[in-house]
Amino acid sequence: TQASEQFTAAALRRAGVNANRANHDVIDNAFTTIGQQFDDLAARNTMNVDQQFRRALQDTWDDYSMLTPPSARAPAVQAIIQDIIDIFNRTGGTLAGESYQALRSRLDKMRRGVKQSDPPLSQAFAGIRNALDDGMARSAGPADQAAWAEARNHYRNLLTIENAVAGAGENTAMGLISPSQLRTAVKGQDKRAYVRGQGDMAELARAGEAIMKPLPNSGTAPRQA
Repeated sequence: TQASEQFTAAALRRAGVNANRANHDVIDNAFTTIGQQFDDLAARNTMNVDQQFRRALQDTWDDYSMLTPPSARAPAVQAIIQDIIDIFNRTGGTLAGESYQALRSRLDKMRRGVKQSDPPLSQAFAGIRNALDDGMARSAGPADQAAWAEARNHYRNLLTIENAVAGAGENTAMGLISPSQLRTAVKGQDKRAYVRGQGDMAELARAGEAIMKPLPNSGTAPRQA
């Protein structure tokens, strides 16, 4: 258990969290903390629309359309994209920090709400959110660039941890992450990055697989049997 707690703590540190178990309260509090960081950064900056942002929205819609037949497509995806375009048209190509954060929070809540029931829809919401994040990061003032990059990296790693603890198993239910669970979560989020060894979590998953044996269960089930 000590080894599994140490590994879980190492994963959480990469999301800016100081804890040794990734239970529900820890994950929820981490999302709240990072969300506040985005709020603070957004309040000080204004997003400017550019061609790269428009292209990212179009790519998100194209990917969703490719994965989902017309009869199964949720109207919310196209509606949100159109809402964002309408806002930019009204404001001359800018998005105030408060409006950005409201959109971002709405998208993330919708993404998490359909993550299990409709993965392609969840990915579409994530794609729109990522396009907004990238656009705001390009627009942020020089003083906030580093803070923005750190907040986004913590958020990306937290999503990986969330996926790692979503599976079945007694250790997982106790908030413990094994190297194999982390590896599966990293590959599910970005297989190419894992293969290339890119990112904090890919490095940790590889190191954990190399030095740790599979984590045993607590013995509760065998004793009961």
